[in-house]
Amino acid sequence: SNDYLQDIFPDFELPEDYTIWLARNKFNLAANVPMHLKNMLGIKEWGGEHNLLQQEFSKPGIFEQHPEWFALVNGVRREVVSEGTYFNPSFANAQAVNYFADRIITRLSEGDLKQVDIINVWPADTRSNLFDQSEEALSIGNETDNLLNFYNILSLRLQKAFQDGNLNRNVILAGISYYTSWKPPTSDEIISSLEESNYLHIFYLNERSWSGIINNDLDNKQANKTIVDNIKIWQLKAELNYGVVEYYNYSIYSGLTLTDHLNFNENYEFLKVINSNLFAYMHPLLNNPGPRRLTNRLISGLTWDSNLISKQENKHSEKIINEYFVRQYGVYSKEWRAVYEMMSLSVDNAKEMFAHNSLYWQLLKSVIWSEPSVVEDIGIINKYRIGGIQELPIIFSLDIEKANFRGLDESIHMQSNAKESWELILSQSLPDAIRKNMENDILWFKATISRYKLMAATCDFVVGNLKQDDTSLVIEIMVEHIDFLEKSSVTDDTISDVNQRAFLEQHKKLLNIKF
Repeated sequence: SNDYLQDIFPDFELPEDYTIWLARNKFNLAANVPMHLKNMLGIKEWGGEHNLLQQEFSKPGIFEQHPEWFALVNGVRREVVSEGTYFNPSFANAQAVNYFADRIITRLSEGDLKQVDIINVWPADTRSNLFDQSEEALSIGNETDNLLNFYNILSLRLQKAFQDGNLNRNVILAGISYYTSWKPPTSDEIISSLEESNYLHIFYLNERSWSGIINNDLDNKQANKTIVDNIKIWQLKAELNYGVVEYYNYSIYSGLTLTDHLNFNENYEFLKVINSNLFAYMHPLLNNPGPRRLTNRLISGLTWDSNLISKQENKHSEKIINEYFVRQYGVYSKEWRAVYEMMSLSVDNAKEMFAHNSLYWQLLKSVIWSEPSVVEDIGIINKYRIGGIQELPIIFSLDIEKANFRGLDESIHMQSNAKESWELILSQSLPDAIRKNMENDILWFKATISRYKLMAATCDFVVGNLKQDDTSLVIEIMVEHIDFLEKSSVTDDTISDVNQRAFLEQHKKLLNIKF
């Protein structure tokens, strides 16, 4: 029975006007598309993601009946829990994979997934290794080999179900490289089979740095170097159908004006080599995309008109950008574009400030993991505030990561200058439509400034407590920004159900710690 899924998947459809907007802007991939518009507009349904494995392998009694279906880690079979982080089932066990395939085919044919055209099946994949380490798994190869073994069997089962008439459409299976699964595969046999199947492998760029062009200055940008090197190895090893998912609106980047428009042409030029089958980004916005409207326009223009891209000065992306600003801001396009560029440059350190192994992680680790040491943390915090070429510590490891990025203090200074510029523009007599477009952007600009100032105040709070200074004024500043961001519409506007205000809870917890 699929009755239990009704609580997991509440009835939700994209609004009709949003769906039509997708089609008008040449976006042909989305989740929860209204059925009466889906086929008419030629939109592919995207579904699945990380919860499928957990739903099917956490059913009561299944672990007791089939312990061999579950991962062996440190000599212990690991049950798949129904909520939170879990260990993956055994991707080496054919019975386990076929059980899962049976369930997914049923759901695709008559259950909650019956509209889905591209089914995403994501493993539990964090910085901790959650994969099976049994002899059976090790005999297949590394963790990626085991995952691809699972994808291969599942893909073949989906194809057979379509051929036999048990599925009324040829569903594409989409696999993932996320953390551990970025590791290049080694099994030629599995790769050879996947190359002939209806399989799409997607690279998720959740760890990329936004500072400059993705494949430039790699000696000083270790995070990007790892991505670029791994992609090259994957391409040499496996001739699969590849795609790319970007993170302009990563949940940890909540409220940031991260458009990437200054480097979009060059980044897409590099990524299009591997993304000929799919290009998407996570957590699109529903009501007010603000500066992300420009990102949407660039994606729409470059993915469909890639033959027009040129490395010369008159490149297609510049034409798109110029037309966008003229259309949105009229005779004020030049001045408003300067504000955009200043704000965009000020957040090109988003990875180093907010993502993995970031300043945010260092400041909040007393809440998330363990209390910091006095001497080490003050020095580390200063590295993030100053920026430049730095060697940064990697959480959960004794290793370091080399990075080249804009410092926190410089970002705040740039944002202050941008604010002066936009206030000067808005002090003039403007047409109502242009003023409204600018005010929609400013909601994002203000949230961005608040997030950066909250980070600076949090730095002062942590350092002040480590030095046993009075932090009462700093606490007032933190509370002011937390309150502002909680009320900001741009921190709660995604189509997906991701919590983009989760970071605020960590800041609140930090304020309650007694140093």
